[in-house]
Amino acid sequence: MPAYVAGRKAEQQIIDQAIAAITSKRTKEGTLANSPMTHISIIGPRGVGKTTLLAVTRKKAVARGVFIVRSAEMHNLRSVTHQLVDLQGGWQRFVPRWLRRISGIGGQIGGAGLNLVLKDDPRQDDLELALRGRLRAQPVLLLMDEVMHYDLQSLTSVLQISQMLIEEKWPLAVILAGTPDLVYHLNATNASFIDRRKNIRINLFNDDESADALCTPLTNCGIKVEADALEMMVALSDNYPFFIQMIGQKVWNLLEKNQQAAVDVALVKAASKEMYDDRESFYDNRYAEIQKLKLSPYAHQIIEAVEAAKDKRVARENLEAELLGRNEGLSEEQVDFIVDKMQQKGFLWVYEKGLLGPGIPSFFTYVKENRKVDVAAVR
Repeated sequence: MPAYVAGRKAEQQIIDQAIAAITSKRTKEGTLANSPMTHISIIGPRGVGKTTLLAVTRKKAVARGVFIVRSAEMHNLRSVTHQLVDLQGGWQRFVPRWLRRISGIGGQIGGAGLNLVLKDDPRQDDLELALRGRLRAQPVLLLMDEVMHYDLQSLTSVLQISQMLIEEKWPLAVILAGTPDLVYHLNATNASFIDRRKNIRINLFNDDESADALCTPLTNCGIKVEADALEMMVALSDNYPFFIQMIGQKVWNLLEKNQQAAVDVALVKAASKEMYDDRESFYDNRYAEIQKLKLSPYAHQIIEAVEAAKDKRVARENLEAELLGRNEGLSEEQVDFIVDKMQQKGFLWVYEKGLLGPGIPSFFTYVKENRKVDVAAVR
């Protein structure tokens, strides 16, 4: 988590509302007067700050007395269930029904909690019991990252149980983060209520947010940032949070190395040269994902169609019509698959009014200049 978090003000307001709801006054039964907020999804390409936003959320929630369950993978319900069971949560009530399934006990009995090692994986009713026990003691927030890779059956169980408890007005909030693939993974659970989730979509910063993210951490450390140098850093970042961190780190390293107290144009130029290899490696990895799906020829056609459109934004139906017209034998289903996958991999992003544009603008430039393919072969 960066020392200073720029941007995402509107997104943080939504999350603040969710935390406020589960920390509001309870009834005598322990439930809330009103149902807490429905599930929240945070969707964006890699490197736009989803995990950072989760870290900010965790910090705020802990300060309000919320119990946090964090997950970055889910092969079964073990990781979530075990986090909920400790001394403070009343683990004793679990032991009788789990006794024959326990193969070992570990952890500190003092205050750190008790870790129950099960012979087999927890079941859906185990998770429900664990959540109910914890919710009676304090509000709970499930922070689930990289959800597009979760085991589908386990994810479905978590969604169903959490929705039931939210409807019963227990102080529970659930935030699910992932790349655009997450939408398709959630739809595959066939949980109809998930369509009612609060959907947060994040991508590029604007120029002011990028300048704030680059300049404020430096000035907070007493470093002067010249206006021309800041403008150059913003341009190098493409307003992409991952590149903002990258150029910021390179600048900081050079400041330390040169024992400078100011960021000038010469230093930023030197930082940009050091940034080049890391940036190319990032592009290589993203392009490899497209190659693996055998979609690289269509990437060039999509770039041409997008860049020919007004404001570099194109309606999906127009883009699909362009691909159909340029590729003999390609079916509508195949074109639909191509556009879906390009969105899932962050190559395309859905902007205002549903128009499609570059996910990372400079990635288009990289593809055109460094990844020549025989586009005519697929026309």
